[in-house]
Amino acid sequence: MICKGRKGRYQLSTTPLGNGGEGAVYEISNCKGSVAKLYHPQKLQSSGVQLEKKLKTMISHVQINPVVDGFLKVAWPQDILYDDNNRFVGFVMPKVDSGLKIYQIEQDEKHRLKLFPNYTWKYAVQYAYNLSWVVCYLHLNGVVIGDLNMNNIVVDRQGHVTLIDCDSFDIKNLQTGERFKCEVGMEELLAPEIQGAVVVANADFTAASDDFSLAIHIFRLLMMNADPFCAALVGKSVDSTTAFNTNRNIMNGESPFFRNIAGRKIPPWAPPLNMLPPEIVTAFKNTFSYRQITIRQSISKRTTAEQWNQILLKYAMPEPNPNLKTCRKHHVFAAHQNLCPFCKMFSS
Repeated sequence: MICKGRKGRYQLSTTPLGNGGEGAVYEISNCKGSVAKLYHPQKLQSSGVQLEKKLKTMISHVQINPVVDGFLKVAWPQDILYDDNNRFVGFVMPKVDSGLKIYQIEQDEKHRLKLFPNYTWKYAVQYAYNLSWVVCYLHLNGVVIGDLNMNNIVVDRQGHVTLIDCDSFDIKNLQTGERFKCEVGMEELLAPEIQGAVVVANADFTAASDDFSLAIHIFRLLMMNADPFCAALVGKSVDSTTAFNTNRNIMNGESPFFRNIAGRKIPPWAPPLNMLPPEIVTAFKNTFSYRQITIRQSISKRTTAEQWNQILLKYAMPEPNPNLKTCRKHHVFAAHQNLCPFCKMFSS
């Protein structure tokens, strides 16, 4: 299969590497290091004109460098694809070699260690730092992500992070002012002001709503897969655990880690919040301490991606790192703790 672009003709594989709701991804035999996303016919019929304009805007956004310090940070569109009849069909983007998604790192210790036997908390900090870096980088260049869901965050075993599915980003044409909105989002990661939209496609994503989603990812990474809005029911067994009506909890600001909630408590398997350095706890409080009636006022208080980057930097630095300790069982933890919190957790 051959498609045309401004950089020439591309020879695509006959079988897709993967298939999603909007399109399929194909190898490009004559363009090493890149892949092609071809949209499904129904997507082109409903949104093809806007998608083509959006991708042209993204490609002209010369401030975005997808590779920084030798590592791919964001799978930014490289070229627009057309068929032999000059009909828009998709785009070219960098190929992401790592097969790990961030949800595989955020999951519980047992499953994570099967994939990553050498994993310690220092990697959690590195993933959190690198994710905050790329979100900050995009924000500083006028890009809002919108759908910062775990399927769009690819990681490797060295702690690096790459954002994919960039065609869903919320983009503004700097010349014309035309905005191409993000129209999708994963409920359990959406900021409360986005949760309030009747339809996500009509929501107004902002850098601040990205900051909320980012904070959830950082919390899950640093807190061993505990979600800030996950709660156990008081008086129930661990197996019946979890009061996790996510959009309701987010809408109401009901995080058991930052607020007393009648009938609910922090899940017994979750690590204690004081495992984290006080400055990190404060950064989470600034984002997650609100009530439904204070949602609008709380937006400006959220810890930004840039602030997260500054806070996490000293913990993400290579070892020997004075801000980290290692116990006899090789657990790595924050240096403000006298005793290893992981030894206590894993022995109970």
